[in-house]
Amino acid sequence: MFLKIRKILNNDLDRVIPGHEPKLFERHVSWQTESGNCVAEVNLGAGEGPRRPSEFQALASATS
Repeated sequence: MFLKIRKILNNDLDRVIPGHEPKLFERHVSWQTESGNCVAEVNLGAGEGPRRPSEFQALASATS
């Protein structure tokens, strides 16, 4: 899975935050992958759109 994420991000891993705190997924837009991993979008740059694939249902919505 890590290799797939790295490929999608074009090796720009500065945006990746390893999340072991469940609150991270409650506070930010997040989704669960087919393999059960949770992914959260913490911050997006100006003009950037969401990266959640359309086939995954959101677990949480941004609250701020």
